[in-house]
Amino acid sequence: MFSCNDASLLCKAIRSYYSEQWCSKWAKSENSRLLYQIKTQPDLKWKYTPLCRRSYSLLNQLRVNNTCLNATKHKVNKNQTGLCDTCHITEDTAHYGLHCLSPNSASAQLRMLLNLPITGKIHIPLSELLDNPYYSNIIISSYGALTHFRTG
Repeated sequence: MFSCNDASLLCKAIRSYYSEQWCSKWAKSENSRLLYQIKTQPDLKWKYTPLCRRSYSLLNQLRVNNTCLNATKHKVNKNQTGLCDTCHITEDTAHYGLHCLSPNSASAQLRMLLNLPITGKIHIPLSELLDNPYYSNIIISSYGALTHFRTG
């Protein structure tokens, strides 16, 4: 007869085995390679953050660099250069979140929050910024406001 402790250990072992199998299959898969560039291993622990659907959608757009930023618009011929209007370098998620000097960008808001100078470099990886609920809320609010002004 199994005790409750034995059953609990058995369930954990089974869950661990299938989680490892799933991670291995995910890492070898040819699908979702954009996400793989950001994160090479999926998180096995569910991270619950109380975000609405729009916020999750914006966050995932930023993760895969499918945004209303100029670099993406350039790919579909809706922007001539794909460059940031302020900095004149490629305006992608990394630039918008870490390097942009525009006062309305997420990087400017993060610099203020981290008490960095206006031109200071943010030394936090983009994947960590997008995974951390504290930082991601700042990026989402900044990017969400941007999407209202840049349509089409």
